[in-house]
Amino acid sequence: MTRSATDRRSRIRRGVLSALLATATALPVAGIAATPASAAARVSPARSAAIAKAALRVAAAQKGKRYVYGGAGPSVFDCSGLVQYSYKKVGIRIPRTADQQYRASHHIRQSQLRPGDVIFFHDSRGHVYHDAIYLGLGAVWNAPHTGARVRVERVWTHSIYFGRFV
Repeated sequence: MTRSATDRRSRIRRGVLSALLATATALPVAGIAATPASAAARVSPARSAAIAKAALRVAAAQKGKRYVYGGAGPSVFDCSGLVQYSYKKVGIRIPRTADQQYRASHHIRQSQLRPGDVIFFHDSRGHVYHDAIYLGLGAVWNAPHTGARVRVERVWTHSIYFGRFV
């Protein structure tokens, strides 16, 4: 592939991610009633998608907030704190740690992944150590590590699981 073709693909990818980001932050969260996680099986696919997108918008609204280990909002976050906070704001109660969240989620295949689902990062033994909210096109809203801020990042590994809370 030529350099100009690579540059063009990169610009297109950035443009699409910008559009996804704009969509995720522009829509209001209002109108999503609380649904306990245990009732997820009774939620229609359209309502489930709406709740997941609302959680995604909540995560996007935290952009730039500092990472602090154990932070669960509203002013500082760690990875699972961001996920928990985002879903709590749309009425879904989930556990606190990434590993607990993975165990509580409905496990899905990558082909089923949609914006607002959660990506769980695992080590070589399968232990979940990190999570983030899927934005689309291989990008996530992430509270990555000490010294960083909540931001959009590309998924950096293939050692991942996928989960859905509604």
